Amino acid sequence: MDVSKYRQERERLEKMLREFRQNKEDLILLEISIKKGKSYLNSKSSFYYRYQTYVTELIKLKKEREINELQSREREKELKGKIAEINKKLKEVGNDKELIEQKNVIASELKAIKESNELMALEINKYKAETIYQIEEDIENIETKIVDIENKIYEINDAIKSSRVRAKANGYVEFVNRIDEGMFLGSGVQVAKIVIGDKNEFKVEGYLGNGEKSSIKEGQEARIKIRVDGDVKILKGEVEYINKGLRIDETTRTGYYLVEVGRIREGNKYLKSGQICEINVIVGKRRVMEFLLDKLGL
Repeated sequence: MDVSKYRQERERLEKMLREFRQNKEDLILLEISIKKGKSYLNSKSSFYYRYQTYVTELIKLKKEREINELQSREREKELKGKIAEINKKLKEVGNDKELIEQKNVIASELKAIKESNELMALEINKYKAETIYQIEEDIENIETKIVDIENKIYEINDAIKSSRVRAKANGYVEFVNRIDEGMFLGSGVQVAKIVIGDKNEFKVEGYLGNGEKSSIKEGQEARIKIRVDGDVKILKGEVEYINKGLRIDETTRTGYYLVEVGRIREGNKYLKSGQICEINVIVGKRRVMEFLLDKLGL
């Protein structure tokens, strides 16, 4: 099964995952920076500008508070002076209703000034708290996206894994049908044939020329010539299978038959997967065929 689209989608998601994880780390640093009043962000970070914007607004609010407090102090001084004059007059004339009313009005204004200063201080703390709350919400949203992407990557990996076709038993492949990309395979279509065999038993597979097939039969003795540590070793086996249909080499366009040699004595001791050998099949008293091993099967 073609899994290239799965891999492309996985690469795209993995890139997004890296970006979201980096954003999460930067948001955490942004939150720390705001709480401590000092930037811990890299100037190249996408959240560095966000911190600078916060600082600019914070400076603006503090400046407004300073101006307000300066104006308030001057007004408070003036109002307290008026109250002192009224108190002086009240001592002279006694409880004058009009003077008392003037004093109450001034006292209300002083109270309003104090509340205004407190609100300005609260406004700064509110701005800081709201900014931190928004950052924490952004972190939670990113964490949700990270989990979602991780789940999608897991599903893709599972789909890639399940797209691999595995045999239910150990053996070796006898033949594989040619299947082109994009072909539709219906239920029950045979794509390959596996011959069940001992997983510890080596078999030798080779090519037999078109004109030599008539002389070779299953059950005949075969001798396998290999090199072991620089020495030549001859192993004895038996022709177990000859492919009945003629195959065509796609490169040379020549015909050949597939031959398998099994029941190899001491095969497990001397043979290795992928090893190149020379095989002689004994017909009567003379050698008929020599061919090179193409591959070994288990």
